[in-house]
Amino acid sequence: MTGVKRGPLPIGGGEALRAHDRHHLARYRSLDDRPDWTRAQRLLSAAHGVGPGLRTQLYGHFAELPAPTAPGEVMDLVDQVKAWIRDDDLPDALEDDPRTWSEGAGLLRGLRAPRRDGVRDLDLDAVLLYAAHVVRHVSERYGERADTAALTHWIVDESGDADRHLRRAIDRLVGPGRPASLSVREPRARADVLLEIDTPRYDRRYPWRVKLLLDGHTVSPLHCDDRGVERARLRETLREPLADALRRGDSGPHLAAVEAVLPRELFDEPLDTWRLEPPQGPEDAWGTTLGQRRIVVIRDARRHAREPAPEWRERWAAGERGPLRAVPLRAEVPGAGPDAHTARVRRETWAEAYDRLRDAEGGAVPVHCGPVGSGDGLMAMNAALAAGHPLALWRTGAHDHTDCAEFHERADRLLADAATAWDVRGPVRSLRTRAPDRAAGPEARAAYAWAETIAVLLDPPDRPPHGGRLEAPPLLGEGEQ
Repeated sequence: MTGVKRGPLPIGGGEALRAHDRHHLARYRSLDDRPDWTRAQRLLSAAHGVGPGLRTQLYGHFAELPAPTAPGEVMDLVDQVKAWIRDDDLPDALEDDPRTWSEGAGLLRGLRAPRRDGVRDLDLDAVLLYAAHVVRHVSERYGERADTAALTHWIVDESGDADRHLRRAIDRLVGPGRPASLSVREPRARADVLLEIDTPRYDRRYPWRVKLLLDGHTVSPLHCDDRGVERARLRETLREPLADALRRGDSGPHLAAVEAVLPRELFDEPLDTWRLEPPQGPEDAWGTTLGQRRIVVIRDARRHAREPAPEWRERWAAGERGPLRAVPLRAEVPGAGPDAHTARVRRETWAEAYDRLRDAEGGAVPVHCGPVGSGDGLMAMNAALAAGHPLALWRTGAHDHTDCAEFHERADRLLADAATAWDVRGPVRSLRTRAPDRAAGPEARAAYAWAETIAVLLDPPDRPPHGGRLEAPPLLGEGEQ
């Protein structure tokens, strides 16, 4: 069975928690003589750290801000605070699922930072810095719609006794003018999502795993099913695990990509056409697919099971440098005959395809006008992967295309316009959006028809590093069989 996990908060659940926090702040500020929860907790708590009074005030301020849209939006700020406190860039492999700003603050208890021994209380420092990050984040995202003045004043007042390094960090986030962000990291998703599907083991059932990939190195498992499901049920089975992982990987408007590590027989599975939410009515017919909203790429499961070959690393380095150009994945070869009139055209053998693709220039990208999960297409893809190619384009649809010359020409143009291998992903996502547009005029439809069912292999050899990945156990209660 698949792992058990906590689902999304029910409708209004987040608002109920915010109302709870507002209530406790109001009671704490009240002049009523009746005892309140915050002061009762203070009598039971130690004097150091974030006491009940401070926490009640902070959570009450958080409740007045626009709520986060996904767990990844909160965790992104938690990750940045932990990195600053510990003075390192290593993300935590253990994954949490916060739904409110106050839950994020609760994840900052008990931090350890050897380089900051003797510097006040780390729990309080972490919470104050986190609150400043929240102020900066909602201000940048919502502008004047987010009234952060009260929380900002509270942060400044409470950090008055902090060391100068923390006060400078907070001032850079909430001070007048608010200069460039404290983080030098470019705006991006908190994590991407790895969908790993294995070759069938029992009764043609495909085992699968869904993980987060943070910083390209750290892997955090979320959901799995080692017994697997039939191919026809993959879409239905993976819908909610993928949606949950993407919620954790997204950071505000920056959306997680999907990297599907597949057996080669599944390379033609149209993952980009999947919808993660079932249609709610006729109006949902215009909803975006996975590949229209997000970057979706395919990676090869077989070669990730061993140390990357030198030619794989060499070709990936060439793809990162660019430029790129298209070469045929599968070529036709003149056959033998007494003269030109009786000569036949035959398909390349595996050895011929491998020899040709092995000798191709560094930025060469195999392109195929048809599927690669079976038959001649699979044979040629096997040759390309053996030759170390990390990037390829093909069509997952029916075999009998009549516009293959146009497909190869336009694919070559797309690759030439991309500076590096990474830059191919965005244009492919745009093509997936425009190609099926039935409302466009005839000329517009004709201009993008070549790209229908387009798929892309984008397969770096060290993402995550082979044999060196940091991988945590699944969340409590998840991944149990």
